[in-house]
Amino acid sequence: MAQLKYCDKHNQVGVLRKPDESTGFAEIVDFLRGSNLGYALTTNPTIYDSLVKQFWQTATTNTLADGTLELHATIDTIVYTITEASIRNKLKLADASGIIMLPNNEIFKGMGHMGYPIDGSFTFWKSFFTPQWRFLVHHILHCISSKSGGWDQFGSNIATALICLSTGRVYNFSKLIFDGMVANLKSKTKFLMYPRFLQLILDIQTENKHPYLAVTLTKKIFGNMKRGFRGAPRPLLPAMLLVATTNPSAGQEHPDVAQSQPSSSTIPVPSTSLPPEQSPPPIPTPIPASTPTPIPETDPEPMEHTFEEPSPAHQHFSPPQEHAQGQMTVDDLLQLVPQLMTRVDSLEKDLKQTKLTMGSAIVKLVKKVKKLEGILKRRNVVLSDSEEEEPEAQGRKSQDDPLIREGGIKRRQRDFRKRRCVTSLAISKEVSTTVSEGVNTRQPKRKEKLLLSLKKLLRDKEQILQEKLVTAEAIRLDTFREEEDAKQVHWDISLSTKDLQKEENKMSNKSKKELKFNLKLSITQMKMSSFKLDEANAELVSKSVLGSGLQEKT
Repeated sequence: MAQLKYCDKHNQVGVLRKPDESTGFAEIVDFLRGSNLGYALTTNPTIYDSLVKQFWQTATTNTLADGTLELHATIDTIVYTITEASIRNKLKLADASGIIMLPNNEIFKGMGHMGYPIDGSFTFWKSFFTPQWRFLVHHILHCISSKSGGWDQFGSNIATALICLSTGRVYNFSKLIFDGMVANLKSKTKFLMYPRFLQLILDIQTENKHPYLAVTLTKKIFGNMKRGFRGAPRPLLPAMLLVATTNPSAGQEHPDVAQSQPSSSTIPVPSTSLPPEQSPPPIPTPIPASTPTPIPETDPEPMEHTFEEPSPAHQHFSPPQEHAQGQMTVDDLLQLVPQLMTRVDSLEKDLKQTKLTMGSAIVKLVKKVKKLEGILKRRNVVLSDSEEEEPEAQGRKSQDDPLIREGGIKRRQRDFRKRRCVTSLAISKEVSTTVSEGVNTRQPKRKEKLLLSLKKLLRDKEQILQEKLVTAEAIRLDTFREEEDAKQVHWDISLSTKDLQKEENKMSNKSKKELKFNLKLSITQMKMSSFKLDEANAELVSKSVLGSGLQEKT
């Protein structure tokens, strides 16, 4: 079995202190202190390395008769059991009746209330939140969740937890932790998960006393959460602000943090607790969903100031003192929340629609201006009302311009056009100023003369543009015809080359056939001649044999 490793960014110790760098995070820190996650986030016990390694090397699952799932592990020859209930008890989560998962439409709606841009995907990104919400997401991902990577994104289970925390509902974090431990047993990337929570849940000492030091978040987290953010911060929702203000430990150092980090006692923490004579009203029990109470028909306009974003660092939410018909209670405040949320949604939609409409009109105007500027540049239109200045400017240019002395004709012409454009713009500005002066001084005759000269200039410019367009069209037609002729010539040449190749192939095939036939004929002739030679040799041999026989007889 491969050796399991720790993940330093997993199951870290949270920071719920308020140093000087925590400007703008006081409300979310007070909220986390007052929530059921305060103990699990900040408690940092002495973790024994042997306990964590033995647990994950020997851990198995067991299902009871009633369907309850358990985790069994052997540590120093003793079997220990972990269940969802034991996690809830040891981590002080108090979430036995908590929510596990919300419907899809409710998840998208709840994330929208937090200021998250909804795109229809169930993969959410931490970087899309404002700094206070990033702080909350960061603590849940690094201190509570079972993740070992991909720290900037999370799924629908963490999104459900965020929505429950922001709306005052209870989320079942115990089941989230237990399911993560069960999934780690079957994972291909198994690692030493939840070392801090395992020490808190089992609460034992092993024979090997070598400790494991859990990573603790520092005050740098406040600066990291602000990094790359631009715009107005998103305030916390009313239910979260109520938890922050009604928390008796708000503005005080968390006891678990003080125990785990003795050096933090020297850090000055500003006190944000309420004075004793202004004790907040008690939070009533939540109303069941089956018997909803009617929402009072009151104008929510006077309540808008309570939901504006808190710009001071230590400013907290406080219910308004007076209502339209008397004292404002917490129930009325909670009932007004859905109305205000729907109104915020409608306002955001209207803002997006206006941006879309105005943005498209501006883009069209910019494109049209750029198109006209490009036409003027291509046609080399000169916005000048005097053609007599051209030879004088050209003469001055021929004397002073070093490019003419170097023989750069094209550069000289380009520079000359630029100067003409500059002079024409200056003349147009003078004309506009004179027109305005004529209007202000009420000189009708001068105004009429200027208007006539401007009309004449416009007519001349229109004629020049028409001539340029006609010449450009004629040039385009000529080039098109020349291209067509060139294509036709090229096509004829390609056809002629193909015909020549075919004829050459035919001739080469005929010549090859003739050569083969001639070779065959010569071979057969040679064979016939060799055969005849053999016959003649045979006859000579027979004759010589007969002649020798006759000689012997004689």
